[in-house]
Amino acid sequence: MRISQKLFLTLTAIVMLTLTSVCTLLYFKSEHELQSLSSTYGKNLAEQVAQFAAEPLFAKDLLSLNVVVTQLQSAEHLAYAAILDTEMTPLAEIGNKPESGTDGVYQVPIRFQATRAGYAVIAVDQDKIHSAVSGTIYMLLVLFAIILGIAAIVISGMTRHIVNGINTTTNAFNQLAQGKVGTSIDINRSDELGELIKGFNDMSHGLEERDQLMNPEHTKPMSQRRNDIMTNGYVHITHVFVDLSEINRHIDKLSADGCADLLNIYTQLITLAAHHYDSDYCRFDREGIAIRFLASEPQEAANACLDAICASQLALRLVDRLNQTRFQRNLPTIRVSIGLHQGFGFASQIRNDHAYTAFLSEVDSDAIRLAKFAPRSKVAISNIAVETANAGPVVQLSQQQVHPMSDFYSELRFATISGLSPQLRKPIQQQADELFHAVYPQVHAGDDAEYDDSPEYQV
Repeated sequence: MRISQKLFLTLTAIVMLTLTSVCTLLYFKSEHELQSLSSTYGKNLAEQVAQFAAEPLFAKDLLSLNVVVTQLQSAEHLAYAAILDTEMTPLAEIGNKPESGTDGVYQVPIRFQATRAGYAVIAVDQDKIHSAVSGTIYMLLVLFAIILGIAAIVISGMTRHIVNGINTTTNAFNQLAQGKVGTSIDINRSDELGELIKGFNDMSHGLEERDQLMNPEHTKPMSQRRNDIMTNGYVHITHVFVDLSEINRHIDKLSADGCADLLNIYTQLITLAAHHYDSDYCRFDREGIAIRFLASEPQEAANACLDAICASQLALRLVDRLNQTRFQRNLPTIRVSIGLHQGFGFASQIRNDHAYTAFLSEVDSDAIRLAKFAPRSKVAISNIAVETANAGPVVQLSQQQVHPMSDFYSELRFATISGLSPQLRKPIQQQADELFHAVYPQVHAGDDAEYDDSPEYQV
């Protein structure tokens, strides 16, 4: 039996029991009161007849006795009236004489000057008394039926109001159990069920935000920098390596699948930053993400190197926003560091719709080394990359360092990017806002405090 039927039957039974109890009480109360009134009425009427019939009975005036008895015909609920002599012989009577032992018969002696002259007998019509009681009960039953009908309508509406909210909430829970996070109930109630629905909506939206943090939306395929086909040979390479080795500190706390999911979240977000600046290659490589920008001409190499700088800064801001949001929800985070280096390499099969095979070991290895040297949430950039991009006016550098290159015959000079000029910082900040909210549309703006790793750099 459904809860709506149980609730309806329970409330209806309570109403019926209450009304039945009231009607039964009223019935017995009315019966008792009417019997009491009937007894009082019969005795008083008999005493009045005895008083008026005393003198005519003593004088044996039968005509006067018949007049006294005849006058009783107008009395209500009277079944029989008679005047008897001392030998119980009727001298005047009206109505049908009741049988012996019948209820409602009242006999009063008639006395004249302290001498008993006879008896006055009055019989009250019990059928009329019960008929009056039955009429009252019938009216109560009609009123009972009307009240019960109204109560059934009110109970049905109240039951439907409660059950509809319960059914809607149940369906929403079933959808949530099927993995449809973000399911909400659009019901405006101010009762306890409304508080439950509000709590469910808050829980569902919280789960949706958590799910988006664990599974961001897939990004569009990588676009290409050039539409022309590059021939096989040496090309200008700008290599960006994003170090994700901090995942190792979560290995003991997360399962293998949990670590894979965590890496996937950060990989997709960093890949989004690379796609935004049209990188030519972006894949997970060893303990980080390798991003490459290719160019065949010096001028293109300068633009590619500047795009790589912007992509690395955008990746840092997106990762920082993601870490802030995940930290507020007690989710594991990864801090990244980035290395950026520029050089030459041999590439083959360079086309706008296929992957390429390149032998970029020296450039790759040096970029990876720079990522290891860079502080967390910073970019270590080689002096060669800065000169190629002509980035001196737009980036602020600090911590100049020298380290042997991978060939051990030359030196790798590099510095840490500590700030950007307004013409780069502000557009990148705006891009980070737009991209982050595109990937995580349900995350509130209040959860995304603006990222700024350095004071504004003035050219």
